[in-house]
Amino acid sequence: MRKTAYVAISLAAAAATVIAFVGCGKRAGVPDPIATVDGVAIPSSRFVKAVMLQGSQILSNQIEEQIILNWAKEESAMPTDDQRNRQVESLKRDGLYDDQVKLLGEDDVKQEVDYTLARANLYKKFGTMDDSEVKRAYEMMKTTTYVRGPRKQFVVLLNWDKARLEEAAKKAGEGQDIDKLAREYSEPVVLQGSSAQRFWEDNVRLPKEVTDAAKSTKNGSISGIIPLVLGPEGNSYVFVKIVKELPKADIPFERVKAEVEDMVAFQKSMSQYDTSSFQDKFKERKKKADIKINSDQLLGALSFVKNPPAPAPPMTAPPPGATRIAPPKPAAKPGK
Repeated sequence: MRKTAYVAISLAAAAATVIAFVGCGKRAGVPDPIATVDGVAIPSSRFVKAVMLQGSQILSNQIEEQIILNWAKEESAMPTDDQRNRQVESLKRDGLYDDQVKLLGEDDVKQEVDYTLARANLYKKFGTMDDSEVKRAYEMMKTTTYVRGPRKQFVVLLNWDKARLEEAAKKAGEGQDIDKLAREYSEPVVLQGSSAQRFWEDNVRLPKEVTDAAKSTKNGSISGIIPLVLGPEGNSYVFVKIVKELPKADIPFERVKAEVEDMVAFQKSMSQYDTSSFQDKFKERKKKADIKINSDQLLGALSFVKNPPAPAPPMTAPPPGATRIAPPKPAAKPGK
């Protein structure tokens, strides 16, 4: 399970590139040209059109957020200052807050915190949950979040070309910006937006060689070059840099019970299979909402809100080792 606000912040991060470049709908917010290739310009107008065509799902998420906030105000269910402060402190304690502020900006992170807590409060008012669910959620997260030893966060740079990666490692060892190096030298699979994606040392979806390297590397330092054997796909090479280390935690259930209640309520409110009256009331709010979309290219967002698709059958989660850090190897060796 994840923290209440972090779930929604992850959804908001998908919109970060769109928001940053379109400048809240003003063409002046987009650099022109958006890029050049060997001196030839790619016009910003082409970029904006392409982004807008992909933006209906993002806009529908933001519309639903505003519906929740409007509803919460009517029901006197907006989060209290204590709730907001508790959630922000939780994100800081888990080493998430600064990363999200860097990605979205502090105002947008606080907006997402308001949304997730408002949604949780509405679910507590109209949904169904009990103390056993809250206790179970705490126990599931206990050894990774509440009662644990020190915890390291790291970035990974990956390349099929060992010489390229060695060049990046040398520059990282000299103190050059790791996000800039990731953009220049690393495969995009380990990037998140324009930054190197952050991982935790207990991430079971990463190859053991990578997490072992993180565990044995000091904060602020880089590991050696690590070869990864990917079967018929061949080899790749990685190194890790430790960017953050959290102190150990020993937090009892009673101290974080209210925080976990908010998380459980939010997660249940997001479930397609929840049958509480919250879902019926939310559907009715969406149908009755007066929504005006001022871009023909984004009118599809209205359908996402008013006529959401039927729930898909539950899927079994893949085993921990099923997710690879590397994409399929290209047929030809990539150049520099």
